[in-house]
Amino acid sequence: METSSFDPYIGASLGFRYAGSGYSDYYYSSSYNSGLWVGLHLGARFMFSPKVGAFTEVGYGVSAVKLGLTAKF
Repeated sequence: METSSFDPYIGASLGFRYAGSGYSDYYYSSSYNSGLWVGLHLGARFMFSPKVGAFTEVGYGVSAVKLGLTAKF
């Protein structure tokens, strides 16, 4: 399914989230905990020209949906 302008891919992420805060309040609570997190995503890149294109990703971890521009140097 890969052509010179269409590039599908899958990926994984591994990171550490620090959810500490200097703010202290009885009513404040954070929905995030500190610790390791794992993310998975499925994406595709479409090149409009040899140097400029667009991409989209869906997945779990950093964000549910991501859209953007990409460039080759």
